[in-house]
Amino acid sequence: MKKILITIFALIITFGIFSSSYVQSNILNMLIKSGLENNQIFPKKDSLSVLVCGSGSPLGTAVAQTCLLVKAGDKKYVVDIGNGSVNNLMTWSSDLLDDVNGVLITHLHSDHIADLGDLNLVTWVTRDRKQQLEVFGPEGINDVVSGFNLAFSRDSNFRYLHHGNQIADPITAGMTAKEISDGSIIFEDDNLKISAFKVFHEPVEPALGYKFEYKDRVIVISGDTRYDSELIKSFKGADVLFCEVISPDVVDRFIKVAEQQNDAKLKKILVDMSATLIHHGHIRLIKKAKKYGELIIGLTTDKQIKKFKGYFPELNYKFRKEILSEIKGVKAIVPTNWLITQKFLDKHNIDILVSGSDYKNRKFKTKTINFKRTDFISSTILRKKAAKILKKNYEK
Repeated sequence: MKKILITIFALIITFGIFSSSYVQSNILNMLIKSGLENNQIFPKKDSLSVLVCGSGSPLGTAVAQTCLLVKAGDKKYVVDIGNGSVNNLMTWSSDLLDDVNGVLITHLHSDHIADLGDLNLVTWVTRDRKQQLEVFGPEGINDVVSGFNLAFSRDSNFRYLHHGNQIADPITAGMTAKEISDGSIIFEDDNLKISAFKVFHEPVEPALGYKFEYKDRVIVISGDTRYDSELIKSFKGADVLFCEVISPDVVDRFIKVAEQQNDAKLKKILVDMSATLIHHGHIRLIKKAKKYGELIIGLTTDKQIKKFKGYFPELNYKFRKEILSEIKGVKAIVPTNWLITQKFLDKHNIDILVSGSDYKNRKFKTKTINFKRTDFISSTILRKKAAKILKKNYEK
């Protein structure tokens, strides 16, 4: 009855959007047909069946994360409920989440529990659930379920206020946690036995797999695990085994890329410059340097410039720092002497020193990269040009 009411609400909204009576009539017929018909996915005959509703990576892909829906006769259990899996189930058929008897969680990684809140909602509001949704899982499942219940408590109350008891009965709202362990029996009658067994997913502990024995048929779900001889006992007798697999080659590639990215992110790069008159050559040097990691500019002080060049810069240290700080990718600016020392590099934990050609003949323990200066531009060239223009204007 609840599904029919929800469908009618959707029909009314859709019906109001389109003004053409012909379009309205056809859309209405299609929605009634698709909304109220049961799209058969599981076999109609008595069977032990499994639907894979998610198998994606925890790192995020277009594929829904881990989820299996097991149907044994008239019993239904969801094993793990990763992100995107509820949407799959709702999209594939209108009846898949009718009369779900419980949720079995293998372990508490996010890609195995992320859609628990959505599953609770759709089995409550759009289905005639007779009690709170039971969630079975290893140690820690009480905290997970309590957290979801707390996070969705206001939502549950709002839905009750919106729709009343007939659609959102507050008595059956929320979930109940059932902590289980190796050897636990989740359900058993004359035809069906569901049991849990230990798997090996260090450092995640405990982690569980599940065995479904229905009449003369057996399905085993390993959850995430490594190989262990103890698992063979649990797998024995299975007609179908759903077992985690992994490609070492793919994992190695991920690790190499991650190491390269982390290496770039973690390395501290020092660009040494005076920048007495800031120009595009400085910008180009900074752009090249920041590709290597976290960028710090070592900016020569006014006193050091006076000591080694014989003049105070046109822009003092404060103004030069202010300008350079606004350049994208500059993490920090620190005052330096005219020439950098290894002691200074060690003090600031610098991994790579980047400069123009000033240090090409000096040896450092720290890695040094010397970029070619930008042609036809330097602070000295700008200063001479400015002086020439001023002199010409003065003579006029």
